[in-house]
Amino acid sequence: MKSVCAFCRSLSVILIGILPLISGAQTAPAARDVIRFEDLPRLVSERNENVAAARSTLEAEKVRTGFLGRSFLPEISLSGGGEVYKAGSASALSRENWKIEGRVNLYRGGRDRWEENAREAEVRRAQVASVAELADELKSARLTYWRLLAVEQSLAARMEARVQNEEQLKSARRRTGAGIATSSDAVQFELQDTVLHQEIKKLTKERTFLSDQLRASLGIADGGSLAIDQEFPHPPETDATVKPLEPLQAAAVRELVESEHVAQARARQESRWWTPSLDAYSSYGVPSAGEEPELASRRETEFIAGIRLGLNLPVGAESRAETQARRHEAQALRQRSTQMARQVAVLDVEIRGRLRLLH
Repeated sequence: MKSVCAFCRSLSVILIGILPLISGAQTAPAARDVIRFEDLPRLVSERNENVAAARSTLEAEKVRTGFLGRSFLPEISLSGGGEVYKAGSASALSRENWKIEGRVNLYRGGRDRWEENAREAEVRRAQVASVAELADELKSARLTYWRLLAVEQSLAARMEARVQNEEQLKSARRRTGAGIATSSDAVQFELQDTVLHQEIKKLTKERTFLSDQLRASLGIADGGSLAIDQEFPHPPETDATVKPLEPLQAAAVRELVESEHVAQARARQESRWWTPSLDAYSSYGVPSAGEEPELASRRETEFIAGIRLGLNLPVGAESRAETQARRHEAQALRQRSTQMARQVAVLDVEIRGRLRLLH
C-alpha cells in the first residue's frame, strides 16, 4: 500500500513539472514574439494608451496656437428675414430685410499677444508632460518585466526543488522500509514538500498577475500570448557612470516652470483690462422697417462703415482681482519648481550611488 502511495506521489510531482512545459509548448509565442527588455521602449511608445493620450493632448494644445494671427481675421455675419411694421395710424408695412456685417480687430491693448504667449506655454507644458508620461509608463513596464522574470525563475527553481525533494522522500521511505532508518527521516521531506507546494501556488498566482500587468502596460489584448526573455543581462558599464542630472531639466521641474509661464501670461493679459479695443466695422443691406422705415419701404440698400473705440469699464474690478490671483498662482508654481529642483538633485545623487553599488 505504501509503495502504491509513493508511486502516486511521484507521478503527481512529475505531472506538476511536465504540465507547465506542455501548456507552455501549446501557448508560448514563437521566438519572434518573445518580449525582450530592449523592446519595452518601442512597445510602450506604440501601444500604451496613456502615452497616446498625452500625445493627443499635445496635439490639441498645438492646434490652439496661432490665436494672434486669427484674431485679426475679419468676422463676417449674414442675416435676413421678414417683418410686419406698423406705427400709429399708418398702414402696416410688410417687408423683407437682409444685411452683411463685418468687423476687424485693429487693437486690443496687447491682450491677444499675451493670449498667444499663454497658449505657447501650454504647448511646452504638454510636450514635457508627454515625455514624462512616456517615462512613467516605461518605468512601470520595466519594473513589472523584471519582477515577472524573477518570479518565473523562482517558480522554475521551486519546481525543480520539489522534484529533488520527492526523490529524497522516496529514498527516506526505502530506508525506513528496510529498517535502517526511522519514519521520522521522511517527515522533514514531507514538510518540505508542503512548503514548496504552497510557494509554487503563490508564485503561480503572482506570475499571472504580473503577466496581466505587463500586458496592460504594453497594450497587448487580454488573453494574448506573452513570453519574455529568460535572461538577466549584466548592465553595461555606462549605467554605472551616469552623469549628474541638471535639476532644471527634469520633467517634473520643467512642467512646473511652464505652468508658471502660463500663469504669468494670463496675469499680464488680465492686467491690460484698462486698454481700449479698436475695431473697424461695416455693413451693407436692406434695413428692417423697425430700424429705417423709409428705406425699408422703398427697399433701398444701406451701407455703413466706421471705426469703433470701446472700453469695458465694469470688467475692471474683476480683472484686477484675476490679475492678482494669477500672480499668486505663478508665485506658488515658482516655489514648487524650486523645491522640486532641490529634491531632484538629492534623488539624483542617491540613484547614481545605488547604480554604482548594484553594478
